[in-house]
Amino acid sequence: MKNIKKTILITLIIGLLFNLTGCTNAVWSYNKDTSYRYNDTLIALYSTPNGDEVYFIGKQYHYIFKTDGKRLQPLVQVRSVEGLVFDLKNGDYHIKLNHPDKIQATFTAIIHKNIASSELISWAKEHGFAEQEKTLVHTYSLNGVRYMKSQKVNTHVQKLSNPIHITVLEHQQGFNSVYKLALTPLAIAGDTIIIATLPVILLSLAYMFKDYHG
Repeated sequence: MKNIKKTILITLIIGLLFNLTGCTNAVWSYNKDTSYRYNDTLIALYSTPNGDEVYFIGKQYHYIFKTDGKRLQPLVQVRSVEGLVFDLKNGDYHIKLNHPDKIQATFTAIIHKNIASSELISWAKEHGFAEQEKTLVHTYSLNGVRYMKSQKVNTHVQKLSNPIHITVLEHQQGFNSVYKLALTPLAIAGDTIIIATLPVILLSLAYMFKDYHG
């Protein structure tokens, strides 16, 4: 009888310790090593005025990427973009292991020399694009943050004429705390899109994709 009471007492103590340390199903979940893909549709693309951040606005999530000097900044100011294609549809997108708010994107920019302006071609050559017979090509790899969308922002953004469908790989391993993504920092101010935490008006990049049918 004493052994039974002792066993029950030890069990209660262990349960209490797990509750105190937060190791309950409400706080922690165990996932076997799993990978899965989900689809999202990019309905708008924005950038800060100096191009140091780019914003992919999806129907499901918002994705904010730091360009970190990856040669994207000048393209925000280059308005003659005929012949330039960002192949976002066939890019590689994955959520970092055990960091559900972190995303990495890899995609290719292609400039068709027969129709691009001399300004754009000169800029590409100066910024590391690989020259091929008919094109100039460069691959970008950007790190960013995934946010919960704002339906108000999604309703009012200047949308792409041809939304871009992407597939994102998400994978988890082992014990993971139940993680709730932060709400997007993007907001509506009148007819413009701003970063809610900063007085920055974002620039739509829809003009770059108006003829893109990927």
